[in-house]
Amino acid sequence: MHTRSLNAYFNNVSTVTRRMSMVKRYWTGEVKSRDDFGLTIANVMIDGKTKNGPWAIMTPTSWRQHGVGKLGTGYGQKYEKQADGRFLKVEG
Repeated sequence: MHTRSLNAYFNNVSTVTRRMSMVKRYWTGEVKSRDDFGLTIANVMIDGKTKNGPWAIMTPTSWRQHGVGKLGTGYGQKYEKQADGRFLKVEG
């Protein structure tokens, strides 16, 4: 492969990656009124790994107490409630 072809390939991969990160992602499941620890879900919920291993739907308070302390691939995602009632992924 020529240098020019490699540069074009990597530029294309970079462009696709940027575009994918700009896509809005919403929670598609049901959001119940309470998290898995019994606290009321208001405007923020976290789908994340717990210190005990399994994943849970958590409020920020539950996440601080039971979560692993970070978000991202393998750790969890944070969602914020929008004006239309859907939860938009904002982190992780």
